[in-house]
Order: sequence, then structure tokens, then C-alpha cells
Amino acid sequence: SLNRMCDRSKTIIIAMVSLCLPLLLACSKDSYDDGNGRYSFLQADFVEAPAQRHAITFAVTDAGDTLHFASPFTAPWLVNRDTLYRALLYHQPSSTTKIAVNQLTPIAVLPYIPQHRFRTLRADPVIFESAWLSKHRQYLNIGLALKTGQQENSMQSQHLSIIEMDSVSTGGQLQFIHLQLYHDQGGVPEYYSTHGYISVPIRHLPRGCHIRLSMMTYQGYIYRNFIL
Repeated sequence: SLNRMCDRSKTIIIAMVSLCLPLLLACSKDSYDDGNGRYSFLQADFVEAPAQRHAITFAVTDAGDTLHFASPFTAPWLVNRDTLYRALLYHQPSSTTKIAVNQLTPIAVLPYIPQHRFRTLRADPVIFESAWLSKHRQYLNIGLALKTGQQENSMQSQHLSIIEMDSVSTGGQLQFIHLQLYHDQGGVPEYYSTHGYISVPIRHLPRGCHIRLSMMTYQGYIYRNFIL
């Protein structure tokens, strides 16, 4: 079942965080649609998609709907077997029991990390686009764009993470947590924008917990507040 696979895959998902950022950037043109692109007339859903034998046959949307694929989906980024992937699914709405998948784009999953584990806190600016809680409060989703450009030294790369800056508990119950986006531009040129999404797992946080999200943009720090 999906729940059993989720339990088995927790370690794999966390270990994949460092691998997801290149996917986020490489797939950004596919994962963002301004309303006039090739995905304009398709339905888009954020999903959890379990892979078995390097193929995906169904996905569960953030609304809890299970979508079965008309044919197995395969892609070069499906490198791990028995892994639960976070992804953005573009598909044609269908009245049948199975859907036709037009694109399935991986999304970086970034569990938050305590501040003390960072030697240096980097907050290079990003372009903030959106932030929202998934319907069943499993993820904090963030839409953003990073400045990038062609570079002579291809070894340069950007790094993203989520930092737990502060938290408040009362009677052993977590009441408040402040999460901040870590962004290291890494010397990458800032010529144009690449769009993408990241998802922060929050299903373990208690109901009623207040989340404060902050990040540095080109206009200064911005803050968004949520209540579970």
C-alpha cells in the first residue's frame, strides 16, 4: 500500500534532498506554466507517486484522490526502486478510471534542519512566487524562481535548504516554528530566472501549530504565516 511504501521510503526521500535541486532547476521550464504554455489546457496536481521497478503506475493527489495511469510512466530521474516521489503531475481530465499522463516533474523535498547544524547561514535572494499548505497539511509548498545563467565553470551550483530558526513549545506541545529558506547562489551568474517548487514535509507537526516562513528576496526579507 501507499502508506507502507511511505514508511519504507522516508529515509530514501531525505537522502535524495541533495539530488533534487538539480532536478528542480533542470525541470523548471516544465514545472512552471504562465497560462499560455503547452500545459495550459491540462490539469495540474501536486502528488505523491510511488515508483516500483523504475516506473510509476498511479499517484495520490494532495486532495487525497488516487489517479491510475493509462500506461506506466518512466523517466531518467526514476533512479531508485520502491521510492515515494513528490511530483507535479500534468494530465488530461478524464471521465474514465485511468488518466493519460502528459508530464510528471519531480519536486525537491526539503525537510527542515536545525540551525545549529549549519556552519554559515546563507540567505542569497530568490524570487518568491507563492507558498501554501497542502489540503491535508502534509506539506508546506513553496513556488520560487532562482536567478541563473550560462557559466564558464560548470562546477558552480546553487544550494537550497530549509532552516529551523526558532520554535516555541508549551507543555511539551509545539506551538510555533520559524522556518527560513537557505540559499547559496554559489557564484552562479544571475542573468535569467528559472522557476520551480519545493515541498517541506510538515505532517508530523501538531494541529494548531503556527508556522512562520521567511526568505530573502531581491526586495528584502518576506514573511508568510500559516496555522495547521
